[in-house]
Amino acid sequence: MKTVEWLARLDAARTREDVKSILHAYVNCWSSYDRAQLPESCRLPADAADLDLEKLARHVERELDSFDIDRTRERLLKVLEIFTARAIARVERLEEIAAGMEVPLPGCPAFGFATPGGSSALPG
Repeated sequence: MKTVEWLARLDAARTREDVKSILHAYVNCWSSYDRAQLPESCRLPADAADLDLEKLARHVERELDSFDIDRTRERLLKVLEIFTARAIARVERLEEIAAGMEVPLPGCPAFGFATPGGSSALPG
């Protein structure tokens, strides 16, 4: 499955547990070689329920700032960083929905601009 399909699954997740399970499954579909290239602090726990998204994001950021990072590890960490950020954003969105907060749909402006005088015609 392509990364974009995994991201679509993430966007369709309905619970925090679903989000964690999707992230967990995504990383587990990587080759064992690629997973072994991740620093110990960025490896996922055996059980998706034990995954702490915010902690993982902090560890990934810290590892990306390290000076002794090779290209393979950097590439994998970048992918993990993007996917983890998207997972956190999805969880936050789910929490907003659960709290009943009005949040505009992605791509829709939260406000509009009106011309002076309401619906008056603009001078031409």
